[in-house]
Amino acid sequence: MDFAFTEEQEMLKKSVRNFLEKEIAPLVSEHEKKGPLTKAETGDFIRKLMPFGFLAGFLPEKYGGTQLEAKTNGILVEELSRVWGSLAGTVFIAAAFLWILNEAGSAEHKERLLPLGASGDYIGCLAITEPDAGSDVSSLKTTATLTGDNYIVNGTKTWISNGSIADAAFVLVTTDKTLGPLGMAFLLVERDKSPFAARELHKLGMRCFPTAELSFDDCKVSKKNLLDLGAGYKRTMAFFDVSRAMVGAMCSGIAQASIDASIKYAQERTQFGQPIGSFQMIQEMLVDMMME
Repeated sequence: MDFAFTEEQEMLKKSVRNFLEKEIAPLVSEHEKKGPLTKAETGDFIRKLMPFGFLAGFLPEKYGGTQLEAKTNGILVEELSRVWGSLAGTVFIAAAFLWILNEAGSAEHKERLLPLGASGDYIGCLAITEPDAGSDVSSLKTTATLTGDNYIVNGTKTWISNGSIADAAFVLVTTDKTLGPLGMAFLLVERDKSPFAARELHKLGMRCFPTAELSFDDCKVSKKNLLDLGAGYKRTMAFFDVSRAMVGAMCSGIAQASIDASIKYAQERTQFGQPIGSFQMIQEMLVDMMME
């Protein structure tokens, strides 16, 4: 794969960076002191970012997207993470919800929810991780039992990004334990129709990134909201492939922010009558940071 940027991508990167530095960066510190973003705040930020391709850029044009390819999307994720990791995570998970909806949702779900999601007014999340099952997805315990025209969902999901502000969640459930991974599926749980409880979880960093424990207690969900039966495990692995690449882009952005802050400090901090950046040992530390 050619990782060199095209002229258009270089222009996009510069434009996005200038916008984020001017419009978003001054707001980060105060918001991080307050804690998790509200749904209203999230929607406001998303709408500011959408003209650049954030959130819905990968969607078909009929749903408001421009079908951005992976490298361009990585540029957006990296640049936003450089300025505000919490918001980058929030936007990425909202986009991931739309990605699965576009990939596997029914025609009715797509027509009804994709335009809402692409407007920034409808926030989604993916409920996969459980107290005893993280990357080991095959060990999940949340069940969905078919009763008439509805599935009855019981279980707990934890560390769910956007969980506390989500209008809907794709919940990974087991419909038949005897089938192992083939008995798993994603169930679209719309909060206004199938209420579930959400408890915000405290974090040491990325404090503005909403993260919650979700509880499903005899939660009734229409059987029409079940995505392709038996494909839940496969779709989860596909999402993990994409998300791990995007987390890499997020980490690169945060690392670049650390380097930028270190260089700025080394230029401003003086000792013995000169900037500490003029000392060879400090220069070596900065070079090591950039190399790593």
